[in-house]
Amino acid sequence: MTPRHLMPTHPRFSDRAGLSLLELLIAGTLGLVVILALSQTDVSRVRLGDRISEAVFRHADARSAIGHVVKRLEAADRVILLDASNAACQSSCVSVQLRIPPTDPTQLDTAASYQWVQYKRDATSNELRYYSPASSCAIALSFKDVTGFTLSYENQSPAPPGGEPMGVSDSNLVQVSLVATDPKTGDTTTFPASVTIRGAGYTNVSSGLSEAGPQPPAPCS
Repeated sequence: MTPRHLMPTHPRFSDRAGLSLLELLIAGTLGLVVILALSQTDVSRVRLGDRISEAVFRHADARSAIGHVVKRLEAADRVILLDASNAACQSSCVSVQLRIPPTDPTQLDTAASYQWVQYKRDATSNELRYYSPASSCAIALSFKDVTGFTLSYENQSPAPPGGEPMGVSDSNLVQVSLVATDPKTGDTTTFPASVTIRGAGYTNVSSGLSEAGPQPPAPCS
């Protein structure tokens, strides 16, 4: 019988303990690769989240602005579009005065119950300013990063008997275009809207009020 200490030892049953330096280096390298891959995945996820957030909130003021303009136009009973010199115009106008009637039907014949407001873009600050009341030119709201704002009467309906009230366009349909520019990237987005002036008749005569009603104040500049 062969003594135990002279029996051959199979490699798989070697009593060698621990890892060699090469094995440690390989294991460390693999661990580092895994950590870097996980880190890169996390960074990419954060960047994607930032891009999604940026896309959602980009031009948030412009979205609020176009919604605000549309809501006021729909509530108005008289609209006056103005050009850069504050003269009345019909297309590519840069400002608008609106007359807002009272919500109480019993006050429709009371001139003091009507209010004039105005929207106008300030080219220096790239703000769309909302003046309310327009008579004092008090800035009630301002929307930033608005680099373009135009309004035009929109001609959709056939001319009624006697011709168009405005001469060439429908008097109760207004096309609005608002352009917003991201100050960081320079990217521009156009927000269009077509609005029916629900409180105004298809006419060039003030509606919703007996007699002439409250006339518009001097435009805010």
